Amino acid sequence: MNRLNEVIEFGRSASFQFDYVNMHDKRVIINAKLIPILDKDGNVERILGTNSDVTQLVEAQEKIKKLLMSEKEELEQTVEERTAELEATMKELMEKRTLGVIREPRCRDCT
Repeated sequence: MNRLNEVIEFGRSASFQFDYVNMHDKRVIINAKLIPILDKDGNVERILGTNSDVTQLVEAQEKIKKLLMSEKEELEQTVEERTAELEATMKELMEKRTLGVIREPRCRDCT
């Protein structure tokens, strides 16, 4: 069922978004709202419709989302690299300890 039919049948407002390519081959994104005007008996008498071009807003949101994803991926890569470095250092320290290069500190008061 399309939005217009829903407004007519149920007498409730509907909002939706759609896009199209204009005559300049540019994508245009529209926010649409349909509002029923009811008669005294509650039947839909007219429908008020509004359209707003939200192309710039949606494109800005998409750009922000891409930037955030890029930042997230970069951060994840940094965490992986640092974790690998830490694991390598820990392994090296454990090997040195096993070989006796690093000794446990001795307690002065212990016999």
